[in-house]
Amino acid sequence: MGIDFLRKILVVDDEELGQAAMEALLSTCGFSTETTGNSHDAVRIANELNPDLVIIDWYLEGKTNGLQVLFSVRTTLGNIAAIIMSGSSSSTIKTQVAAVPNCEYLEKPFQLVDFLAAVDRLDV
Repeated sequence: MGIDFLRKILVVDDEELGQAAMEALLSTCGFSTETTGNSHDAVRIANELNPDLVIIDWYLEGKTNGLQVLFSVRTTLGNIAAIIMSGSSSSTIKTQVAAVPNCEYLEKPFQLVDFLAAVDRLDV
């Protein structure tokens, strides 16, 4: 890895404000980001980008949730590191995410220190 290496992150959030906030946060931390609000585009972009990490909102438009998008991405990219985020404090969501290897859960809104700790635990 060269000194100019930027880790690539794909952010999947159907709210444009959420996408913009994550992109601003990630760029200040030195990450290269790509964003989308569409679960179908997420799989295509992930295959093209081959990101180091995907950050996916749990609730997406339609009937798709963040875990379903992650599983679709992992069919071609293997056990890619992931963070599932949600504004919900549902223990069911937390339990489902906790059962997925190489995946962390963050409840929105979250602090920068919590995000960076999750990235560190994923060894991205």
